[in-house]
Amino acid sequence: MKKLLTLVLCLTLLGGCAHRKAPFSFTPEVYLEVNGQEITSPTKEDLQEGLKGLDSSEESYVYLELGKPVDGMWYLSAALPLEGYEDGLGYILEACVEAGAEDFAYLQYRTTDQDQVLAWFEDLFTATSAPDTSQWTDISYWYYDDPGGYDYGYDYYKDNEIRAI
Repeated sequence: MKKLLTLVLCLTLLGGCAHRKAPFSFTPEVYLEVNGQEITSPTKEDLQEGLKGLDSSEESYVYLELGKPVDGMWYLSAALPLEGYEDGLGYILEACVEAGAEDFAYLQYRTTDQDQVLAWFEDLFTATSAPDTSQWTDISYWYYDDPGGYDYGYDYYKDNEIRAI
């Protein structure tokens, strides 16, 4: 149940990198979404306020997407476990990183260290650096039925009809 809840949360919040080539088509260098609202011309203060204001509601998240990757990272998001599912592990962080030519990996990390979360987001926001993801969990299989394939959770039928699984 916990894995399903996390998967639903992830798919709800983090659909942005489910592509294999040039995943982003927007022009800004930084895209920031807080609680479902795009922040136009975001500042570091907008980012800090969004992260400090996270709660355990379904609409509460921060999503930071870059126009160009920093250290191979395209986006970083944060949320807290939904009400009733608190497990004491704090923030649920997810990222989309480059994993070879025209391929991406989706990673997840759990932490209770708010200062670390703030620092990672600020460094990515300012294009200084991305978090070290060597200890993060690879959750790419949640996004792809066949990692390395091109189905992205869809079944392909005759005559190019596509139906979601």
